[in-house]
Amino acid sequence: YETLATEMETYYLTQETEHPQSIEVGKYYALVNQDSCYRVLVTIINEDHCQVYLIDVGDVDNIETNLLRVLLPKFYVAASQAVPCFLDGLHNYDFPMTNPMISEAFYEMILAKSFVGVLSNRDPIHMTLYDTESSDDVNMNLALKQLIDESFVCPTLCEEGTLEEILVTTVDGHGQVFIQIPSWTLSCLNEKITLISNGYYVVTYLNDPSEVSSEKIYFWSNGPTRVKVLEVQLDGELVVDFIDTGGQKTVHLSELYEVELLNDLLTQIPPQAVPVLLHDVNDGTLKAYQVQKFLDMVNSNSVSPTIGKVVSFLDGIPQIEIFVRNEASNLLVSVNSNLSLSESMSCRASQMSIDKLDKCSTVSASTFSHVDGTFLKCSVAPKIGDELDIYVTGIANPLNFTITPVSHLKYLNQLGEDMIIFYSSTSTKEVHRPRVGEYVAAQSDGCWFRVEITKKLDSDFYSGKYLDHGHMDVFPLKAIRVLPEKFKKLPFLAFRAQLHGIRPVSKDWDVEDCLAVKAMIHNKKLFSLVRDIIYDDDGKKLSLEIIDTSTNDDIYVARQLVMENRAISTLR
Repeated sequence: YETLATEMETYYLTQETEHPQSIEVGKYYALVNQDSCYRVLVTIINEDHCQVYLIDVGDVDNIETNLLRVLLPKFYVAASQAVPCFLDGLHNYDFPMTNPMISEAFYEMILAKSFVGVLSNRDPIHMTLYDTESSDDVNMNLALKQLIDESFVCPTLCEEGTLEEILVTTVDGHGQVFIQIPSWTLSCLNEKITLISNGYYVVTYLNDPSEVSSEKIYFWSNGPTRVKVLEVQLDGELVVDFIDTGGQKTVHLSELYEVELLNDLLTQIPPQAVPVLLHDVNDGTLKAYQVQKFLDMVNSNSVSPTIGKVVSFLDGIPQIEIFVRNEASNLLVSVNSNLSLSESMSCRASQMSIDKLDKCSTVSASTFSHVDGTFLKCSVAPKIGDELDIYVTGIANPLNFTITPVSHLKYLNQLGEDMIIFYSSTSTKEVHRPRVGEYVAAQSDGCWFRVEITKKLDSDFYSGKYLDHGHMDVFPLKAIRVLPEKFKKLPFLAFRAQLHGIRPVSKDWDVEDCLAVKAMIHNKKLFSLVRDIIYDDDGKKLSLEIIDTSTNDDIYVARQLVMENRAISTLR
């Protein structure tokens, strides 16, 4: 090969050589760079570029087609020098190159180095490499395997305040939530599970309870997902722990199998299920009636990732707040707050809010016109220059959130009482299948609310926005009714708003910025000034200067974000 390489360099690097008239997949050419040349096989053509396989090196490269030259017949004589082979014992470890750190270590350990190879199979070639340069021969196959095994990590949520992309996998029978944390380790495991599902590996189903071992890892066929057996019961029943998705369950022996070829690998991959507690939700676990709503919320967005924020730790278990982005409104929704709000909402929740927030407002009830002494005739939006005591009910980012003036809450209290009386009658119990964009009445935890349907999730569930509170929720079809005209007379009490005079530091707000402003203004009574009214594709939006007056020193929210380098001022 060295003689061939020298002859090719002498021919192609010392003179102008012939370009091929056409480039075809499956044909051989000479790849000529400024100081080197190689024999290559074209595998893919894409306009003026192509993918080639360097037949004497074993590498794949994407190159410009004008670098290819006609390969003379005399350079065809020698067979390709790159011989593909497998490292014995590592045939199931076929994913290290997706991890940059491992692939770099691989290259440093074996690339361009000489080893003694012991052949264990010829077709295909399997061998063990030995580094014989030291006094003790080093089995490189074992060294590489150990490197990969040590790279598999146990998922953890570390510091308070950190944000992690998460996958909610299970809520067990006790309301305990389990999550996974996306990682290279989890990707490797899922890759193997996909191959198992596709029949790539031979599986052996269990049939003898006496052969079941608590030390082994099995697969539950309904996943498949990894399990460990905790207890063998009568009649072939087994209590198993779902080590990657969370929870325990009793299954039958016939539902489990093992993959013997993967036993060594699977014992090296740590369990991927992480138990968590939900901050500010009950005792951290879910009540039975909250489970479906929780799962619908965390699974409602197939595009944006679910985010978990570590709030604290309780006996080593992370307490987290979970955020999802609502596809319809683009609002960053706190699942925890939504569950807590749904739990606390009652027909007198608005009155309780007034008591809690003080009965003060700069907008008087006399500014509204009444119909039948109860309902308001038309919507009265704040004007530029108005001063408002507000309550922030939902937030996506500093330029997209929802407020309710405190003065409006007493009207909402009356509406809530009237709706529960109306929908308690037998004549209003007919389920209504709504259209997207329709205003309906929806029941949540025993109370009725005005809701706009934003998306049909499936035949039995809909996503919707509380018109008087601003936040999003998921509603089962059985909880939806027609909203009669008399309940539409009261203007919707939630207004779209933004902080006045700022813009994001980069192109858009990142999650940390959104959570920072959420901590400053969400679910708080605040003083505001209407500095401007903005019209966009979604209608009218209030541009507010918001001030937190609950401390000795007033906090101007927009200025605070600028001081923390989370926003840039647009004011001159």
